[in-house]
Amino acid sequence: MQFEPVLRIEKKRLSAKTSSGITVNLDKIKGLGSFVEFEIIADNADGCLAALESCAKKLGLSLSEEIGEGYVQLMLRKVKA
Repeated sequence: MQFEPVLRIEKKRLSAKTSSGITVNLDKIKGLGSFVEFEIIADNADGCLAALESCAKKLGLSLSEEIGEGYVQLMLRKVKA
């Protein structure tokens, strides 16, 4: 089975970890723009959403701006438009 490249995603990423253990990634995707990803790893989900919302708020962002697609899907949609 051979795979053919569909498209190329060029990404630059800056990462930081907060004192509360949340990883914040700032991705700049050529042709799409900038995106922020929040990640928290915990044994128990209690309080995780509140912690993520608090972190986003401190950065002037809202989790309501969530995008449920990956960069490949976003780029394919843009290319087809």
